[in-house]
Amino acid sequence: MYLRSIAAALASALLFAAVSATNADAQRRDRDSDRRFDRDGRGDRDDEARRRERRWELLGEKRVGFLVDRDVIRLRQGEDWYRERRYRTLHFVADGNDVYMIRIRLVYLNGHSEEFPVEKAIRQGEELPIDLRGERGYIGRIEMTYRARPDFRGAAVIKVYGERSRRD
Repeated sequence: MYLRSIAAALASALLFAAVSATNADAQRRDRDSDRRFDRDGRGDRDDEARRRERRWELLGEKRVGFLVDRDVIRLRQGEDWYRERRYRTLHFVADGNDVYMIRIRLVYLNGHSEEFPVEKAIRQGEELPIDLRGERGYIGRIEMTYRARPDFRGAAVIKVYGERSRRD
């Protein structure tokens, strides 16, 4: 009888320790992810304002699956739209989860294409800049090969921003 009461007390103490440690870990993980996503203490609206201030233009976004995936963002615009826009850098921003970018391919309206082998992870809330080595216009589509990190946070969304050239 005495051993049962000791075992019950020990089991309840272990259960209490496990529950409190799980809560502390979850709070720490939430705080760390908030810090990584919002490292300067500002919210999403401020991130969007900063992107507009830097002359970033949202070109498109896609939801990323957990397996290796290939998606295409088509820029279906009229020719007048392209005449006024030249980009010097494309910024790929991961939202919702980490994304492992394998390859990026740009296809222009005239059929010419450029391929950028990347092989890098983009952490949630961070960006991957791709320098276009000059100014590029008339981008017809952006082809991406990537995968999201399997996680309980859910699927990722990759957003593509074009940084406008200074003369636009």
